Amino acid sequence: MYILQKGAQEFGINISDQQLSAFKLYSSELAIWNKTTNLTAIRDKYDVEKKHFLDSISIVPIISELIASGKTISVIDIGSGAGFPGLPLKILFPHINLSLVESNGKKVSFLNHICGRLGFDDVKVLNERAELLAHKSIRETFDLIVARAVGNLTMLSEITLPFCVVGGKVVLHKGQDISTEVEESLYSVGLMGGSVSNVEQVSFPALNLNGTIVVMDKIESSPAKYPRRPGIPHKKPLRHRKNF
Repeated sequence: MYILQKGAQEFGINISDQQLSAFKLYSSELAIWNKTTNLTAIRDKYDVEKKHFLDSISIVPIISELIASGKTISVIDIGSGAGFPGLPLKILFPHINLSLVESNGKKVSFLNHICGRLGFDDVKVLNERAELLAHKSIRETFDLIVARAVGNLTMLSEITLPFCVVGGKVVLHKGQDISTEVEESLYSVGLMGGSVSNVEQVSFPALNLNGTIVVMDKIESSPAKYPRRPGIPHKKPLRHRKNF
């Protein structure tokens, strides 16, 4: 786990022996399950360290005041897949109240399994489409919403911001060149009661790890009719008034 430890130090994170053991267990279980279930296309253990674990915790410096304060905060990971970025954050900050949203049943089975193996009995795994879940009682109850590589910013803003409390944050992992994508998302972000407050590059040339973290602040409540039904935010993104 040298790659993870070295990269974490760049973010100002010192991983304890106990946390390192948890990451090793996570990596091992992921490899075992990946033999029979398509959890992730990334299978090499070193790539898992770099492209899953390290990438997941790359947001820590940006959210440090919120998540590292010791206060119990509610975090939801939208489109969690095999648990990224939610579970690596939980390993580092066990005090957070974490919910993982994933619509794929096989991935949900893995999430329930790995949470049990890691001793995370308090993590909620929600097997439902985020577009539907956002209209239920957990709407606007989370301090921090995270998501990684599950769609463009316009779609993501419609799906994620309705989960966020006013005063909370949405933090999204994206690729390198997203200036146009950010610009095109501003209408939707504003419509959902949010504001793009930070766009920060993450780069580790030695590890060939590059990306962008986009932060949205929740300024006011999201209109009750959003998000629209499953599939519509992707098919008809809210970039122009004619789309809603």
